[in-house]
Amino acid sequence: MSLVLPQQRRPSLFRDDEPVIQGRALLPGANVPRFGDTGTWDFNGVLKRPANVTPGNWKVHFSQELQHPYWNLLAREFLMLLANQRHLAVLSVGVALDGPSDPRSMIHITSHLRTTARWARETGLSPHPDAWTVEDLQQRVKDMALGESSAHTIRSHVVTLKSLAGAEPLLSLSWPHGDPWPGQSARQVAQVSTEQKLSTPAVPPETWFPLVRASWAYIHQFAPDVLRADRRLRELRAAARRSAHGLDARLERWLADGRNQAPLHSPASHYGDLKVNWRMLTLLLGYDDTKVKPFGKPAGLCRKRRDLVLEAVAAGRATTHGLTGELVQVTREDGSTGPWHPGIDPRSLVTLKTALRDAAFVLVVGFSMMRDSEIHEILRGSVVEHYNAPAVASTKIKGTSSRPGKHWWIADPIVEALAVAEEVSLHPERVFASVHSTRQDDGTGNSVDMLASFVRVVNAGRS
Repeated sequence: MSLVLPQQRRPSLFRDDEPVIQGRALLPGANVPRFGDTGTWDFNGVLKRPANVTPGNWKVHFSQELQHPYWNLLAREFLMLLANQRHLAVLSVGVALDGPSDPRSMIHITSHLRTTARWARETGLSPHPDAWTVEDLQQRVKDMALGESSAHTIRSHVVTLKSLAGAEPLLSLSWPHGDPWPGQSARQVAQVSTEQKLSTPAVPPETWFPLVRASWAYIHQFAPDVLRADRRLRELRAAARRSAHGLDARLERWLADGRNQAPLHSPASHYGDLKVNWRMLTLLLGYDDTKVKPFGKPAGLCRKRRDLVLEAVAAGRATTHGLTGELVQVTREDGSTGPWHPGIDPRSLVTLKTALRDAAFVLVVGFSMMRDSEIHEILRGSVVEHYNAPAVASTKIKGTSSRPGKHWWIADPIVEALAVAEEVSLHPERVFASVHSTRQDDGTGNSVDMLASFVRVVNAGRS
């Protein structure tokens, strides 16, 4: 039974049990929010969520000021109208609405309504819009300008207020009648500059070029070493025994082979000085380092084993490249040559795999003309041939709710970058996802974090 408010002019167009999303493709098993849900509309598992959007940003909360029955019903009706512009009840009235129905846009609209209700309370205006005039709405925007809101923020609010004016005949609650700014666009009202300026400033060449060079070095030069280490570690873990049975005989044979070298923690590890990496040695001997601790105790049999290994280290049989063998050689700034990394072990491998993913992201951003959301939508096996040229297939997000497929032509370095990103990704579908197996990953990516992380890794490698 719909809640009836004394200010309602007529019953709501929508039943409480009516689904919020109608006439659109839904995910299998979708539990669609209902119009009568007054607290939250959760679209996770209902509408396909872009890969760069977190689950929290796919929920609409009617919180704070929107918990008031008047504002709550007003917000729900308005969003329902925008989400279902082909609804029979809407079409029968003959009102044409133009507004987005993406959950993120709904979140912005609820924020606009919430702050408008707060403004009314703080300025002593009637708490309900049924007593407002279009002059009050004009004053709302003027106060935002005085409060130093940006022109783009004001423009976004004006779009909402103009859309509410268009929806007013369909609302069961009163809203000031008429467009507060007839004949003016939201951009004009907000006085947004008509100059074609990018909302995101361009990265200066002195920053961008070194970043691209570093990204290409990681993808083209360093990736084979990292991927070889990753494959070797997976092989060792797959073959590792979970019992210490036969370990001493195996250690004796291992030490008898002069080609074997004890693995050391690299100088880049948190241990600082070169010390034996006992856990990696356990793996190299064929045992599960998470279950078997043959070198753990400083006394007894463990101590005897450690002493045998330390004798080999003292004789020069030690390496920081126990997982990979020799790495690619580079020329350093001082003119000397040597391996590009001091030593890849299981701990540093996670950082380096992350760096490969981030380096691939930098290259795709720089040379594909794809938007951030479109890059995060790239799935495994998306590199295809399109009109006899290599291309990446993904999903167009911005400016459309139908999520059409699209192709972007790419050069061979981007093909290589995507292949690397695909190999390190642990997500079953997405390429730019987590590389760390110890955390749950829903495929959501944060581009700013990825870029910042890669810069930190590269800068640390220069020290």
